[in-house]
Amino acid sequence: MFMAKGPAPALGIARRAIDTLTETAAGKPARRYTVGERVEASKAFRDHVYVQDAVGRAETLLTSARAHVYDVVGDLWASLVYGRQLTERQLALFTTLYPHAVGVCVEAVQLIYKAAGGAAAYQKGPLDRCLRDILTMNQHVVGTTRTYEMAGRLLLGLEPLRFLF
Repeated sequence: MFMAKGPAPALGIARRAIDTLTETAAGKPARRYTVGERVEASKAFRDHVYVQDAVGRAETLLTSARAHVYDVVGDLWASLVYGRQLTERQLALFTTLYPHAVGVCVEAVQLIYKAAGGAAAYQKGPLDRCLRDILTMNQHVVGTTRTYEMAGRLLLGLEPLRFLF
């Protein structure tokens, strides 16, 4: 059951990171630079293209990871409800559910953290917590590249490789 419920906290962490930046970006002034001999006009942090890009990319990563989780778990659930034997493909996708969802959420949180600027690193707050939590989840043994090897073996019809717990 860990594989089925493990991605949920990662999805929530990524959602929190995106929401935090989105909520603060409108009221936060952007750093001003000099252009030649003049100082840039004042603007909101959300007006920076790199902030907009990071939020757009992070949102896309999060929604794709969430859709993947729902697709894989939904397919398994339907098979189990109807009493069908799970296929090697279903088992392979289920095996990689955790590392894929968490890995994509790591990317999303890192985009947001980087876009937030120095304040994210120097001030304790939600983005600092999101980054630490998602990176900790990513360190779990189920998140290793060996998990993808396990799935690949199933997909290729080879003898299964399993964790020894």
